[in-house]
Amino acid sequence: MVAKKKTEDIIEKGGEINLLDSRKLELNSDDINLGIATIDEFITDKPDITCEEILKKARHIQVGINITADYKYVIVMCGIFNPKRTLINHFTKYQVAFKSLIKSDASGMGPQRVMQALIYMHFHKYPEMKSQFPTGVYKMYENSFMDGESLVAWHTAPKNYLDKSSCMHDRKTEKEAKAQLDEMIEYIKSLEGDYDEEYDEEAEENKTEEVEKTAAQKQQEMIEA
Repeated sequence: MVAKKKTEDIIEKGGEINLLDSRKLELNSDDINLGIATIDEFITDKPDITCEEILKKARHIQVGINITADYKYVIVMCGIFNPKRTLINHFTKYQVAFKSLIKSDASGMGPQRVMQALIYMHFHKYPEMKSQFPTGVYKMYENSFMDGESLVAWHTAPKNYLDKSSCMHDRKTEKEAKAQLDEMIEYIKSLEGDYDEEYDEEAEENKTEEVEKTAAQKQQEMIEA
């Protein structure tokens, strides 16, 4: 844990936890689960709570347990949404929290980290919600939080993974999540036009980083618009 005075200083100055000084925790660790439960209770006790208040609480949790900012995506995602307060029914109310997370994320990987947190929530934290994953992604698309082109680009390219430096990086689960979106992606293609493209595997492997950066930049621009 970070000393109270140091926690207050970091929060007041708007600084971030240095990667080298931070703790590396498993996403299912007691500290992370306690952070998630704290956000859940915070919202349950105060239904009219603002997204700004939620993010302030998440910031205190993050700094207090000395973890990097990417963990906040899991804490906020799994704290706000759960089997009793589903993303499908409540995303519109809380989407500003995720837009704010993305805008404040200096890594530029905010949109990818939101998707990683979404995958973790449905496939690990609340596996009973796994069947809701495609509908949850579509809800974000429907709300113009995610754009169709970026979703199709990520889903179609087998070598195109989300943020590899994130605490949420999990290739195996990401592949499983992609497979669940097959039908939804085809539907998005039918709505937005044909994104089908013949991928040369060797050429694609060489361009993976470029594809990831382009998709992340496009999503960031859309969020900030």
